[in-house]
Amino acid sequence: MSSKIEMSIPETNLFIPNQLNNVEVKYKDHDFFVIHQGKSQKVENYQLSKELRGITLEQLEKCLDVAYLSLSKIGKDYAIECKLRMKGGGPLFGAIGYWATKTLCYGTAVGAGTAAVIATGGAAAGVGGAAAAAAASVGTASLGTGVGVVAANAASAGGVIAAVETASAAVGAILTAIPFLP
Repeated sequence: MSSKIEMSIPETNLFIPNQLNNVEVKYKDHDFFVIHQGKSQKVENYQLSKELRGITLEQLEKCLDVAYLSLSKIGKDYAIECKLRMKGGGPLFGAIGYWATKTLCYGTAVGAGTAAVIATGGAAAGVGGAAAAAAASVGTASLGTGVGVVAANAASAGGVIAAVETASAAVGAILTAIPFLP
């Protein structure tokens, strides 16, 4: 248990915007104070994040082991927010998740397509090609129909590709940000 009742918040545990130069933040008797240009100003409770309201010195010391304080100025008043230090999985873990998701999704699509061709004795593979060939052989007027069929198929595939890419990017971002477990 700590015997002191006040504490100067270390710079390593404090984020101060560039426009607030030479600022110091102190804690004393459940209150926070900002010292700027030799003047001390109390940070009102409503300007503190809920984790900091009424916090004891012992709780503050434990909090600063896993978090930092972010100072901002709103008009003439200061505000302090408690923010957790998140140790993410990093870019390597994110890349692994990204590529694993892509492999799983595209592998499933290729497997499903292969199964359809095998199950139908090859008829599934020939349907799209036959429709386009038939439309093109009828004449120039029908060529537009064939192109439309191909474009519709491509748009449908584009939606699947967009979904896979979005899911892969999301998994990569999440795994980059998730903290490792001890």
